[in-house]
Parts: sequence; structure tokens; C-alpha cells
Amino acid sequence: MGDIKDFVESDKILRMKRKNEKNKPLSSKDILGFFFGTILTFLPLFSTVYIKSQIISQGYKIAKLVKELEELQDKRDFLSAKLNSLENPKNFFKIAQKMGYELPSIDKITFISTKNNIDKRVEKEINKYNQ
Repeated sequence: MGDIKDFVESDKILRMKRKNEKNKPLSSKDILGFFFGTILTFLPLFSTVYIKSQIISQGYKIAKLVKELEELQDKRDFLSAKLNSLENPKNFFKIAQKMGYELPSIDKITFISTKNNIDKRVEKEINKYNQ
């Protein structure tokens, strides 16, 4: 019993059919199939790259907004310290001296008041002196 390959090669009809398939030009279905197959093959890669680039760009936007927010909070703290010194300079200097500053200035108070813990402590001291 021979191998199937030997059988195909010995049979004239199958040999002619196989010869015609090799020389047959590509049809439009073959080209479309190749095109869509290629798209489906690389679609997960392209979608992953697109999604990751969107995530990175959103991260940069968030970081920019956080930076702007921190700058605005610092500006607010500076202006509130300046307002406090204009409204009642005695209390401002007493609070600053309690915090350990000699000859306090608004810049020094603003520099340390950017942290939440110190902000709350300063607000308590201000409220205590305003009562």
C-alpha cells in the first residue's frame, strides 16, 4: 500500500488539478481575505497601543491639573496670610512667633502652611485669637 502522496502523483487527473491550482492567479476573495486577516491579526496590538497612549496622555493632563491646583492653594494661603496681617497684625505676629519664627514675614508663613496639618493648626490659632 502506497503513500497518499505517491497515489496523487501517479493519478493523472489529480496531478493536472494540482498543477492548475499552482498557476491560478489570486482572486479578489483571496486578496480581501488576506487583507482582513492581516487587520484582525494586528488589531489587538494597535488597540492596545492606542489605549495605552490615551491613558498616558490623560495621566499627563491629571498631573498638570494637580500642579495648577497646588499652585492655586499656595496662592490662596499666601493671600489669606496677607489678609490676616492686614486685618490684625498683632495676631499674625503672635501666631508666627508661637510657631517658632523670629521676625516673621508672610513668605515664611506661606512656605510652611502648604501642608494640611500646619494649615489646620494655623486656622485653630487664628480662630483662638479672633474670639
